[in-house]
Amino acid sequence: MSTLSPKLLATQIAELRRGAAPEEHRRPVAVRHTGPWTGPATLIVEGTVCPVVQADSVLGVRAALAEAGETPFVLLTSLDRTTLGRDVVARLFRRKLYSVDPWTLLLGRFQATALDPRLKDEAVAHALIEASPPSGFTPPAGGLLDEDTAYRALARHRLRLDLAARGGGDVALVAWLIEANTPGRFESEVPQVRAAVRDWLVRTVDGGAPRLAAAGLALLEAKQNVGAWLLLLDATRGAPAAVVGAVSALFQHVTGGHPVDDTTLRRLDDTLRALAGQDGDVFAGHAEVLDRTFSTQIDALSLSRYGLVGLRARQESLAKALEGTTAAWGAVESLRGHQQAAEGQREAALALARLHAWLNAATRPATTLEGMALAYVTSGCWVDRARTAAEAFDFPGPVHARVEAFLARCTARREEENLKFAQALADWTAGHAPGAKKPLPGLCLIEDVLERVVAPVAEKAPVLVLLLDGMPLAIAHGLLDAIGGRDFHLVSTLKGDLRAVVSTVPTRTEWARTSLFAGEQTPGNLGVEKRTFAEHKGLRATCSAQKPPTLFHYADLNDRPQVEAAVADAATRVVGVVINAVDDDLSGSAQVLRDWRPETIRGLTALLQAARDAGRVVILTSDHGHVPHRKNMVTRKNETSIGGERWSPARPIDPGEVLFRGPRVAAFVNGGEAVVPGIEGLRYKVGKASAGYHGGATPQEVLAPLFVLWPSRNAEQMPPSLDRTPPAFWHPAGPGPVRGATPPPPPVPSVVASNAGTERPGSAIAEKAKLSDLPLFAAAAVSSPPLAAASASWSAALRSSPLYVERVARRGAGVRLTDAHINTLIDALAEAGGRLSLGNLSRRMEMGEMRVRGLAFGLKPVLNVDGYAVLAIDDVEGAVVLDLRALRVQFELGES
Repeated sequence: MSTLSPKLLATQIAELRRGAAPEEHRRPVAVRHTGPWTGPATLIVEGTVCPVVQADSVLGVRAALAEAGETPFVLLTSLDRTTLGRDVVARLFRRKLYSVDPWTLLLGRFQATALDPRLKDEAVAHALIEASPPSGFTPPAGGLLDEDTAYRALARHRLRLDLAARGGGDVALVAWLIEANTPGRFESEVPQVRAAVRDWLVRTVDGGAPRLAAAGLALLEAKQNVGAWLLLLDATRGAPAAVVGAVSALFQHVTGGHPVDDTTLRRLDDTLRALAGQDGDVFAGHAEVLDRTFSTQIDALSLSRYGLVGLRARQESLAKALEGTTAAWGAVESLRGHQQAAEGQREAALALARLHAWLNAATRPATTLEGMALAYVTSGCWVDRARTAAEAFDFPGPVHARVEAFLARCTARREEENLKFAQALADWTAGHAPGAKKPLPGLCLIEDVLERVVAPVAEKAPVLVLLLDGMPLAIAHGLLDAIGGRDFHLVSTLKGDLRAVVSTVPTRTEWARTSLFAGEQTPGNLGVEKRTFAEHKGLRATCSAQKPPTLFHYADLNDRPQVEAAVADAATRVVGVVINAVDDDLSGSAQVLRDWRPETIRGLTALLQAARDAGRVVILTSDHGHVPHRKNMVTRKNETSIGGERWSPARPIDPGEVLFRGPRVAAFVNGGEAVVPGIEGLRYKVGKASAGYHGGATPQEVLAPLFVLWPSRNAEQMPPSLDRTPPAFWHPAGPGPVRGATPPPPPVPSVVASNAGTERPGSAIAEKAKLSDLPLFAAAAVSSPPLAAASASWSAALRSSPLYVERVARRGAGVRLTDAHINTLIDALAEAGGRLSLGNLSRRMEMGEMRVRGLAFGLKPVLNVDGYAVLAIDDVEGAVVLDLRALRVQFELGES
């Protein structure tokens, strides 16, 4: 029998004494035990101190009984009942000599009535008793203590391994294998328990090949850093055959001949992705060990999507791709798939790929003002949006300088386009006759917004004119991503397909905004704006005399209930609200980059909700845009007291400047002439740099957003939807990223591969200190395929599943959302290991969080076959969860 432990003995005594008569408690409990007692001299049994006496002769037993008198104690003896004699037995507890049967004791701790015949190893029983919680174990169903229940309890309470946690199975096991305290706990168990647990885990988790559990446990028993090794094995998936063979050979040496096949690697890859999706930092420490251990193997470490060496290699690949003309999507997707790439870096990398595609695309530049303006509305503002996102992250070291050089090329091209636009606008302005309306197809002059856009809409539905002062088109598109969806639909303007507002030049707030609310070119202030807005003939014609058009400025927002009540009152046909968040922010620090979303603009979300509930159409616009402060901005001091950051009185122009003259300028500037920058990188006031500026003639400043958002609750007479499709460079062409292939260098023989049969387990080759000396990956100069390639196969495989096709047709999923949206959702979740927040999915899919949630909600009945939660929405944490293993099984996708 195994060594009798104090807890086992105490548990036995407690079970025997429970329910016994009071007089029996004064008798000694005799337990038959062979071998020396190595435990304490006393036991605590349910609060009672019980001395332990070992006596292996009749005289010794009699002496112990005589010495104890009426004091109860525990008697350990190797003698049998006959040898002790009837008179001695008569003085014992219940007149019996007990044997300790750990499995019988465990039946009581589990409240079970029967024992699985496969449970025979008393070492396992002893370990379970040692781990038994005070209240006992969870009773098994049906009263049978089966093998699986016993081992799950042993793993959970003794080894802190709960296979039902973290999604169960592979993920729970790997999380336990790489936990810092696991090696100590596992090593402290007796060999029989370790072997029994290992065999059970292999049978339970693996169930045969692929043997992920066997591989991990082999590393654990070899006293290796399991996390670092698993990351190393994962890095070889898709690597050249020489690399895979070298790592496999080394792994077999370290683990005593344990093999690893490609199927196991695919399973490992899925598991690591899922675990990393739950905890982004779970592999950080192990990745450091990986980088240190194989510090001389740069090519090998570059394959890893967890270590910092792999991250730097991907950053370097991105920098190299930006310097060439071949599409950068592959390098970007590889970087975005690295576990230690911060969200800001992922977003910046995606923006860089977009800019690279734009910079290298073959385009025919527009030659007319209308053409240049519409080109900026449909493409240029998206370029500026990408530039801002790319600038939001500072890449480290030499990569930083190379990224900056690339961004400088993008800025140079944009400045060429800016100056051409400004000059064309100046020519148009100079030829604009006083009082005449010289049309610009697709564009609306700022003084015509109320007449051409707001009044026609107000005839059909109540309107909220929501003006965000100083908001450029690039920021407006970001807001639309979050606003659009089930609550509002982006529609065309009722009279002509107007795409943007043409502001005044110079683009000063007191000129541009007043002109918009007055319906004519005029300077003014807040009072003038409120009065002229309320008196506008076209608007008043849609309103009752008791409730004329009402305008609220930013100061009025201090009384938010009043403003929101006016918006909620559908009888007030036309309401205008000015929010100055963007324009006010321009005076802030140039070093701080803002993230413009509805929830970051005070009061905006509440206004939108009030408009939605009232069925009110929202016209999102601005009086002008702005240019952000960027590096190398030039300051030219204005020699007069008249002017602003971005305009000065008429004078001879310098490079980058444009002279504006004509009646549209004369309305505001004495003499009817002004000099303004036609490029971003110029200002006229010396001093502290601001976050941004306006006043100039770039399209960023002159072309203001004009978007009509029709509420879902007022769908009657809804105009046609407005196509806001991003330009071609915004996404990679075709079904997946475009990747350039780099030919591998000539293979170099691996030391491990050539000596695979000559080293024995435990030799120097298996010692961690020697691993860095091995040129394992000399043939691994070519990187593994970008990580998106693996995840992309999920949506492709799903589309080819007959069951999926049948369920989509039956459920009607995707009626309002394209297959591309569904594919992006599936692939984004797969790439992240099965879990992403709604915010991250929203940015990835470029649509509002509510629309993403609606898409996920619509897909649930399609993917959740037979009640299995393949796709779920975690409302507590605001995340979408995709069970990849269940998806594969339910739709018979096979291995991916």
